[in-house]
Amino acid sequence: MIEKDNAVLLAHLRRNARIKLTAISRKTDVPVSTIFEKINGPLRSYVQRYTCLLNNSEIGFSSRATIILKVDKEQKAEIGQHLERHPNVNSLYRINNGYDFMLDVIFKQMMDLEEFIEQLERRFRIKHKEVYFIISEVKQESFLSDPEAVKLVLEKQQDSQGPAKKSRRTAK
Repeated sequence: MIEKDNAVLLAHLRRNARIKLTAISRKTDVPVSTIFEKINGPLRSYVQRYTCLLNNSEIGFSSRATIILKVDKEQKAEIGQHLERHPNVNSLYRINNGYDFMLDVIFKQMMDLEEFIEQLERRFRIKHKEVYFIISEVKQESFLSDPEAVKLVLEKQQDSQGPAKKSRRTAK
């Protein structure tokens, strides 16, 4: 489990990956050199990658949907590979509860999105599909991005582990 101080540093980076280490230092009272060492040391494995979140409608891609699919077992690998390679598939997940895939797709127009779905249905044996058109984004990538909320989440997690696990941690 991540230590509270490290989680707070990550929260600052989640909120703004371009924040200067001196700004984090001022907000946390942790020396810049310590922050630098932690980011390039133990925290490195917690970060998959630094990325840029796009405002899709501003760059001309205003149609977005989440699609869940149940596919024929024999075609599961093939459709998975097809979806992985498709340039309009923003995110792809294997899921359960009677479905196989959940995908987030982004297109310029609704017509392009509809054509994508029709092509999938022509090429693959789709047993069931559900399409949810995204009207507006309310919240995105905010888990563990607020330093104050991080402290509360971690404290709740420690409290739910009970006194036996807590005492083992403090004994170390």
